[in-house]
Amino acid sequence: MSSNNEMPVAAAAAAASGGGRGMEIRLPQPELTFEQQKERLLVRKSEQADSSLVSSYATRRVGDPSDIVALAQFVNTANNFTKATVSGKLELICDQIRGLQEQARRVLESAQRDVELTNARCNFVKKPGSIYHLYRRTHAHGESETFFSMLSPGEWGDRQPADTEFVESYRLEFDMSYTPLPEIHRKDNSRRIDPVLLGLAPAQMGDEEVQAIELGPH
Repeated sequence: MSSNNEMPVAAAAAAASGGGRGMEIRLPQPELTFEQQKERLLVRKSEQADSSLVSSYATRRVGDPSDIVALAQFVNTANNFTKATVSGKLELICDQIRGLQEQARRVLESAQRDVELTNARCNFVKKPGSIYHLYRRTHAHGESETFFSMLSPGEWGDRQPADTEFVESYRLEFDMSYTPLPEIHRKDNSRRIDPVLLGLAPAQMGDEEVQAIELGPH
């Protein structure tokens, strides 16, 4: 038996030293016992690995004062951020309130002016969209009154009475409000809309067609 087992080994050695140069000779590995396989599969406990994966200080401590300090710093930072955000929003709201107050003041002034113009004397029927001229007449006893005329100061010429002075020209709007002559162009522009922007007209429309779409009287 021993001679038979030694023959392949001797032949392999002779081949490796001679004509079989360059060929790899693999000898059969001895079989591992169950205990040896078990030892190879088990992971050995390492103190260094335990310390790197789990901190005993972090798992065994009851409380850390530094956590309270960090929490206080976080709350303080959050409070400062909240105060800055709220302050910016309140400032924006205050600006909007001031803007609304200014708009309300202008609306009240315009309403008061419209009431006075509506109560001015007039000997004809006023039509919305037309321009009328306001005059003030002063009587001999010192009292004065306002009245509307279809004639402008240029149209009066030398026939304008000496006790009459020109005040302003107004256009009567369709909501029965009055627009001073110098503000008519600005008001008409504010009524102009962009139908392309609002999706009311195709983008292929020309500038003249777009400007033709307006709100209010022409």
